[in-house]
Amino acid sequence: MQLNGFVDNEKEKAAAETVARGVSGVKGVENNLLIKQAAQTTGGAIDDSTISAKVKSALIESADTKAGDIKVETRGGVVQLSGYVANEAQKSAATRVAQAVEGVKAVTNSISIKN
Repeated sequence: MQLNGFVDNEKEKAAAETVARGVSGVKGVENNLLIKQAAQTTGGAIDDSTISAKVKSALIESADTKAGDIKVETRGGVVQLSGYVANEAQKSAATRVAQAVEGVKAVTNSISIKN
């Protein structure tokens, strides 16, 4: 199981992992949760939504990525990529595509390779 997104602190991150591990049938947990850096304004949330939409569009348009399996979340201009791709080349391409989008400050690539 993959945990992705943003939490307020390490305690919440650890609690989410504990809950996930307690779910029947879960064999392992990949905790990719990120700690929020600061309070966000409404304008900041709108900007982040715009960045996420632009990154998703760029991933769809790129021949090197398979956007249907990649999830995008943005907080404070930091983009988190998660989900699954077929190989390392697609994972690297997703990072490059996201970094090229205007407004992206950093990219955290938590994408997993399908087995």
